[in-house]
Amino acid sequence: MVVSMLSNERMNKLKKIKIDKIKDDGVYWDFSGEYVNTVRLTDEDIEFLRRYYNDNSIARLRLRYRENRSNKGHLELQRDNKYNGCRTKKRIKKPVKKIIINTGVIALGVVIIMSLSSNITKTDSKDNTNYSQVEEIAMIVPEDTMATEIDNRIILSDREEERKEYIRELCDIYQINYDITYQRLAELTDDFNSEQYNSGYIDCVTCKGEEPVGKSEEETLLYAVRCIKQLPSQMGFTSVDDLYVISDYELDTDYNYQIDRYSKITGIRRELVYAICMSESSFKSQMFEELNNPAGLRYSTGWAKFDTATEGIIETILEIRKMYNILDLDYNDISEDAVSQLRDIYAPLSDGNANWLHNVLSFIQYAEEHPEIFNKTLNEGVTK
Repeated sequence: MVVSMLSNERMNKLKKIKIDKIKDDGVYWDFSGEYVNTVRLTDEDIEFLRRYYNDNSIARLRLRYRENRSNKGHLELQRDNKYNGCRTKKRIKKPVKKIIINTGVIALGVVIIMSLSSNITKTDSKDNTNYSQVEEIAMIVPEDTMATEIDNRIILSDREEERKEYIRELCDIYQINYDITYQRLAELTDDFNSEQYNSGYIDCVTCKGEEPVGKSEEETLLYAVRCIKQLPSQMGFTSVDDLYVISDYELDTDYNYQIDRYSKITGIRRELVYAICMSESSFKSQMFEELNNPAGLRYSTGWAKFDTATEGIIETILEIRKMYNILDLDYNDISEDAVSQLRDIYAPLSDGNANWLHNVLSFIQYAEEHPEIFNKTLNEGVTK
């Protein structure tokens, strides 16, 4: 059974969508009417469709930003095998696309400009869906003129300032220099405009042995900043002078909110992350207070230590993600069977974890019954 916060009317509409017409960024092309329509599905729409069809590949990339279509050079990045890293090689000029201007293209331009200037905020009276969030646009253009000039780059907002603020926040969490980190990320992504970056991937970035593809810019940048912190040489740094810093990061003790935020970014169920952290430390254990390790993470060298509590929470989420990949489990599956499989490699019985499965399942149930615990509050710490 698919559980959704969407209205029944909205869910019924989504069930009629031909999912093979949904682009990787979440744009749906509707050719059923007299005109060609594009609808940008919301995160809730996509989550419902993924669960309804049991297909996590729907809108798998969900691009956030407009591809840079100017004639400036594209930064080609090549892997330097000698140093197991990567470095900027050269700029290659992109060929200029020739566009034949005709009445069809002129009509398209007029309609897009009118759509942008009108700032559409209409509401469907049946299901009260706010279409200012869905970004629905009717384009008066024959279907046969659809080409590379009209694709998933339509009306994607420029969030440069939000990006900078987010990278700065991640640098505070990982205690690395913002200016150095930002400059390196800009070099690797052609100022955050490369096709590779807009597809959710940055060359040289790895996460726990994988080359991750982010479904959002937030996820892509999270993997990149984490990789700069942990594997600077792989990210092209020949020196780490001035990279590591002690910033004035203000500790956020609303850990449940952080679990919710970064679980959503990476696609892992927040209830599972919460349950494991509560079972292992309740955010009160000596290991958490001294090592910022909320979930008993241990490496070959011993117990893992993190610079901030938020870094420890993120690492817990990524560890769960890695194990779900190893077990080939759906990220949304937090059934007893799935958690039991996770227990076998995360907290095996041979290590004295007889009560681990019961405790985690109990905390999952509690979190499902009390979703309000993930709301941003003024509480200090986290209690059940």
